[in-house]
Amino acid sequence: MGFFEDIGNGLNNFWQDITGITASNNATDALQAGTDQMQAQLKPYADAGLPALEMQRAMSGSLGPEAQAQAYANIRNSSGFQDQLRMGENSILSNASATGGLRGGNTQGALGQFAPALLNQAIGQQYSQLGGLTSIGQNAAAGVGNAGMEGANADAANYMNQYTMGKDFLMDTAGLGLKIAGLF
Repeated sequence: MGFFEDIGNGLNNFWQDITGITASNNATDALQAGTDQMQAQLKPYADAGLPALEMQRAMSGSLGPEAQAQAYANIRNSSGFQDQLRMGENSILSNASATGGLRGGNTQGALGQFAPALLNQAIGQQYSQLGGLTSIGQNAAAGVGNAGMEGANADAANYMNQYTMGKDFLMDTAGLGLKIAGLF
């Protein structure tokens, strides 16, 4: 860097310091750092919401019948569902055996109704749990968007403040010069 560049940079820094531009820039930088930190903290929640929403869409059928069938199959084939199904069927059979109705029509009817009812309950429960994640993600995404807007507004306000501070400084300096000139 040359001698004249150093002088130019020094004058520029002096100008920014006396007009308040440096302070305005520092305030904007601090706000932007806070905005960035807020966005980083909300990102995992926003990221969790999108897959949950896609799973809800699949379960509701809005992604087509194939996606819905696959979502239901995933629930039906899950180890948690299979464990509940096995325990429920064993309970029905144990109860029927204890009461002497193992081969009766009521037992067969109860077994036939149990699996579809359990699957329907599991689908509803899964959809509800996904709704919680979707809601968290939606709220976090809104927070990220709001934080981004705050940062943009801060930048815009900073530019306007810089203009106003520079203009005011020049006008005040010119006014002072005219007052001093009027004394002579």
